[in-house]
Amino acid sequence: MKRVTRNIVATGAIIVATMFGAAATSAVADTSALGLGCFVDSPAYDTVTPDYCVASHPAPSYTVYFEVLGRSGGGYAYAWSTSGFSIASGCTSSSPHCSVRVGSRGDWSRTMSVNVTELATGSSKTVTAVAEGAAVCGSWKGWVYC
Repeated sequence: MKRVTRNIVATGAIIVATMFGAAATSAVADTSALGLGCFVDSPAYDTVTPDYCVASHPAPSYTVYFEVLGRSGGGYAYAWSTSGFSIASGCTSSSPHCSVRVGSRGDWSRTMSVNVTELATGSSKTVTAVAEGAAVCGSWKGWVYC
């Protein structure tokens, strides 16, 4: 009886593993729908917009949040192009999010790109987004500076 029970349990485990294995391999992601969005952090509730974002308030520095959009089933690897950025968080090969700090001496524009690879197929796509802000101006002893 023990041997029959063990065989039934083993057969059941194989069937379940096969079912979940088939489901996992059928959830292959599509890289064609991928894009990159962003927002410049502000005191308000911020939402990610595709391709472009702009600072809505003056500040001495900004945190820009980038997110890969259009992800579906399956796993991805991310290669963030962070050269010239001061990383705040994320920006790793396993993270679809990347936050960077930007100083605001004068008008600024920063382009972030990330190469996204779908792990099951090896298919990849590079997506970009642009974040911008205007100079923060002030005055001191009657002089205006930007």
